[in-house]
Amino acid sequence: MFGQTVLISMWGMGLTFLALGLVVLTMFALTSLVRDRKSPGQGVAPAEPELVDAGIEEIRLAAAAAVAMAKAEATQRTKARAGQSQMEKTTSSWESYTRAQKLSQWKTHQSLR
Repeated sequence: MFGQTVLISMWGMGLTFLALGLVVLTMFALTSLVRDRKSPGQGVAPAEPELVDAGIEEIRLAAAAAVAMAKAEATQRTKARAGQSQMEKTTSSWESYTRAQKLSQWKTHQSLR
């Protein structure tokens, strides 16, 4: 009885791994066929160094401007938040409920100590 169970399991696992192997081999074969077949219009044109350097410099300047803007906005948000008083900050009812629950648990814990 036990020997048949092991034999059936081995056959099932063997067939599963064989099927997975066939799928992987098919994928390799298909990708190699696609790589080998190139159309004549797919030639890569050599890039001109002057144009590439100018493009990189523009990208660097744009990135620096984006970082500066992000830092300025973050500073502005921080100043705006600091300017609010404690009374102006509103909390949702859910936050109030959660805070009350935590305080009641803390009181219970303190009284049991």
